[in-house]
Amino acid sequence: MATQSARRWRAVLFLCALSAAPSAVHAVACTSPDALCTGDPCVTRPVEVTSPCVLDFGTRTLVIGGTLRVPNGGTLSLTAGDIDVRRAIIGRHAKPFSGAGADIALAARGSLTVRWRIDASARASAGSIHLLALQDIRLLAPIRAATNGPQPAASGGVISVEAGGSLLASGRARIRAEGASGTAGGSVTLSGGRGVLLYNRVGAFGSDGGSIAVSSQAGDITVTQALSAAGTRGRGGSVALLALTGALQLLQRVDAEGQSDGGSIYAVADRAVNAYGDIRARGNLASGRGGTAVVASNGDVRLFEAVYADGADGGAITVVSTNGVVETIAPLLADGNAGVGGTVRASAGAAATIDSAIDADGDTRGGVITVSGGAVTIGNRGDLFARGDIGGAIMISGGAVVVEAGAKMLVDGDVPGGSIDLDATAGDLTLSGDFRARGETGGRIRGSASRSLRATGAFAAAGDGCIGLMAGASLDVTGAEFDVPLALTCP
Repeated sequence: MATQSARRWRAVLFLCALSAAPSAVHAVACTSPDALCTGDPCVTRPVEVTSPCVLDFGTRTLVIGGTLRVPNGGTLSLTAGDIDVRRAIIGRHAKPFSGAGADIALAARGSLTVRWRIDASARASAGSIHLLALQDIRLLAPIRAATNGPQPAASGGVISVEAGGSLLASGRARIRAEGASGTAGGSVTLSGGRGVLLYNRVGAFGSDGGSIAVSSQAGDITVTQALSAAGTRGRGGSVALLALTGALQLLQRVDAEGQSDGGSIYAVADRAVNAYGDIRARGNLASGRGGTAVVASNGDVRLFEAVYADGADGGAITVVSTNGVVETIAPLLADGNAGVGGTVRASAGAAATIDSAIDADGDTRGGVITVSGGAVTIGNRGDLFARGDIGGAIMISGGAVVVEAGAKMLVDGDVPGGSIDLDATAGDLTLSGDFRARGETGGRIRGSASRSLRATGAFAAAGDGCIGLMAGASLDVTGAEFDVPLALTCP
């Protein structure tokens, strides 16, 4: 019995000794670079620094070789030739009485590689992470400045990564500047002078969405995973993607939708934009307003997945190619579920091909759809809707215009129908679809061609509405159906 008691007592003494032992990580005052490491490369050991810690290692290579800790609300700013982060930089503070994330900045005169996480998350106020390199940046591990800890009050923090060369982020390098369920998302800015390649997810969502900006001055931007600045309870945030001289490839969704109003998404490139993921700027379908989605390029624009800017009131969608083609094979949705329909504009310097639904329906009033180009084709899956209690408007204009059989243009209204205007300004106009502007007071369907006009579709402008077709050369309406007498033009 005595032996067992003695053993317990020795165990207690051993644990007390362990708790009293000095920590392997100790605070270091940043009086000079040599306080952290010496030599070239300069390799740091596990260390906690005092704040502020602002050091310049000149042209030497700096290697973070041991976990580097930054105190509550502290500042760390390190400048060197090349920088290689091989162990974690921790400025996260989520415990009671120490809830302020650190401000962390790394600047490389050469290249910067992040192999281990950098974290400035917090419970009370998230910190910031700024990574700058005159040459390339490689992100191979997570970057976090998000809300963290029990009952957090912090909004998302600030993350900026700027490479003079190229910016590459691997799948492990998830970037997080998220807020909590009751706090706003933060901001993420990513830039690569010679291109940006993202294999990672990027999040700046929160109760209100935050912001994400990705840009390149002289290269392409490729996004392979989701970008989210959604508002989980409030307004959607903003996402801006800009390739000033290159192309933009979106292989996953871009999300700025909100539980109240939708946010904004801008996807802009010089050479081309190809979107293989949804673009979401929708608002609450019962009480919110749809957001804004803009996809634009000097080259071709092709949309293979849906664009959302719908809500209780519809938002706005703009798809523009200044010199190339616009092609849609997935819906563009800007309808207003409980109020007015939104606006959808598609414009191409060369050819515009719409082979998908465009929905600008509204409950109280239909919206506005505009399609223009050097040549315009509305394919057999092209369903264009701008209906409402008051009908909306559809306007199609091109050098030559073709509306294929199976396509629909509907601007019906319960009281007045809406208007459909179709103009071939330098060629033929072919109308083989279904055109409706019905209402208690009929609407208007008007078509004109500088050359020949051939109509074989069904046209309805019920009641005292107007259907007017006019051609500079021949007018052929053989096989077409009209529910009111055909006129040459409509007021």
